[in-house]
Amino acid sequence: MKEWKNREVSARRAEILAHAEKIFAAKGFHKATMAEIASSAGFATGSLYQLFDNKEDLFATVILELTDAALERLTNAVGKQTTASAQITAFITELFSVTQKNTNLLTILMRGDVVVASRVSHRIRLDLIEKTERQIAIAEDILQRGVSDGEFMSGINCRITAMSLLGGVRFFAFYRIITNEEFVLTQEIIEDFLQTFMRGIR
Repeated sequence: MKEWKNREVSARRAEILAHAEKIFAAKGFHKATMAEIASSAGFATGSLYQLFDNKEDLFATVILELTDAALERLTNAVGKQTTASAQITAFITELFSVTQKNTNLLTILMRGDVVVASRVSHRIRLDLIEKTERQIAIAEDILQRGVSDGEFMSGINCRITAMSLLGGVRFFAFYRIITNEEFVLTQEIIEDFLQTFMRGIR
């Protein structure tokens, strides 16, 4: 009985977070309301306060859990490969997938709404910095290993290259957001990006 109850709470929480993500992206933190999020998810407003302290807590949870999941996916994708070339290919491919999936998150971050209550804003900012640095470190480590193993050319600045890689992929989502166009990342686009990048570091 307890296990069933836990699953029910977990499912309800996930449903609320999914609707909150969409509403925060569409309306921003300040215009979104707990009542609207609850109604969209099909729950009473009081149900939200059983799981989240307030709107700031819900907002922070949306951002932190999305970034947690993105980092985990990147780490897992790289971990399945053995060579530096295969790892950087997996990293880029998964980064495209994660970026495409998290357009709502990027929209929220672009709004600048992370500047909410000072305590929550500080918590989000520190977490985002940490996870961004970890993503850079993953790519940088792969590049350094590739240089050491002779797979990639020597003399490249691995940190700058890693940062350029992350920025290049995320620009596709940025373009989609600012133009409000339906931009689908096809396999052909990903392959073209991969080939261009790999030619530059080999």
